[in-house]
Parts: sequence; structure tokens; C-alpha cells
Amino acid sequence: MSDLKFSLSASHDVSALAAPLFSRSGINSFSYSRVYRDGSRAELWTDANALRHTFLVKKYIVGAYTPAFYGPDERYALFEKKIDTFPRQICERYAIQLNDQKHLFDHAYPFKIVRRHQDYFEYFLFYASAKRNGIFNFYIIISMCSKISLRSFGLPPLT
Repeated sequence: MSDLKFSLSASHDVSALAAPLFSRSGINSFSYSRVYRDGSRAELWTDANALRHTFLVKKYIVGAYTPAFYGPDERYALFEKKIDTFPRQICERYAIQLNDQKHLFDHAYPFKIVRRHQDYFEYFLFYASAKRNGIFNFYIIISMCSKISLRSFGLPPLT
């Protein structure tokens, strides 16, 4: 995570780019992870404090390599449920991390989009306020579509 300083400084810009999505969807936080086969990763988050807490203060995810825990056709996950399929030690680390996200930063109900590439995996995580449990309706609509366009939210389509 040698480029974490860049990731922290980019959070303001990432948040500005995500603002149209946030204002139209009820989502309040977004994180992007690119995880390489060697275990290294790049992170872009809308919330620099949550990123700092996760990777520098508590180091919950540091060293956790999770691409092997996703099936070849798995593109979407309700992440709070998905971690139950991880090995116990990794599941516990993510459970604590998600608890902190919810209680310290009000980032709850994580929905994950997984994209596989030859040399890396991409994870797009969307969170909503803990008060917005209706956000699952938005997630269900997304996950039921085989190809969706997020252009109305200012994002490119998933292919």
C-alpha cells in the first residue's frame, strides 16, 4: 500500500466525481479497489478518514487476498453476507472493519460489484447510511440486470 498517500489525497476528487450518484441514489460512500494477483492493491475511496482508519490505523484489510473467494460468474455481492463465506480469520477481520464503517463513518449496507481481469480484480463498493435500510431495493434492481447502464448516475456502463 505504498501509494496510500495518493489515495488519501485523491479522496476529495473521488467524492466530487461520485456526488451525482450520491445525490440520486441514497448511497453515501464509495470505494474502489484494484487487487493484483501478487496481493498488492490500489485504493480510491470517497472518505479519506474511513480509508485511513481501515488501512493505516487498524490495518483490517492489509494482507487479505480475497479474489479466490468469488466464483467465476459472481459479479455482485451483499458484502455483509459474502464475508460469511470467507475463511474464519479473514471473515472476522472484515466483520470488524464493516462494523467500524457503520458505527464510525455511517457507511452501512455494502454492495460489491466484482470485475475480473487477467492480471487483477476490481471491486466497486457502495455504502448507504445505516438509516437507509431501503437501499437494498436499489441494490436488487442493479443485481437483477445482466447489463446495466449507470450513465444516469454519471458512471460508465458495466460490461
